Amino acid sequence: MTPLFCAGGVISLATVGLHALARRVQRGTTSGLTPIFADLQTLGEAYAKVLQGPNSFRIPVPSGGHWRGVVMRSPDGRPQLTVRTFVGRE
Repeated sequence: MTPLFCAGGVISLATVGLHALARRVQRGTTSGLTPIFADLQTLGEAYAKVLQGPNSFRIPVPSGGHWRGVVMRSPDGRPQLTVRTFVGRE
């Protein structure tokens, strides 16, 4: 890092497919971008804990309901949370 140059990297902690995001919109108790982003942030905050096992995960979110998915390897070999769906309050 210098005054004229800054380099960094991006690490994907999670992938959320359109199906899972659509289920969040459909089944979530709140709408709008702010609550959805808060629910997505929960994935990042749970990353280290989920990697401790087991391979499948269920992450409760602030708005009610939970993300479900599995841990998979990204193209660069790092583990990432792969969200398969969103389940509303049961």
